[in-house]
Amino acid sequence: MWSEWCARCHAADGSGKVTEPTITVEPMDFTDCKLTTPEPDADWELAIAQGGPAVGLSSQMPAF
Repeated sequence: MWSEWCARCHAADGSGKVTEPTITVEPMDFTDCKLTTPEPDADWELAIAQGGPAVGLSSQMPAF
């Protein structure tokens, strides 16, 4: 799933740095542990299942 869908915006390495951006907002950098580690797993699951707006993130983050 990551390689097929998420990496399009978040990059294969999770940095959010892609050569051809597919969205207009800056994607979250999952390599920044200070940003991503404090979030509970339930929030990540909600963001993936219901999209960014479900957790206060961009509407450009679709649900999967």
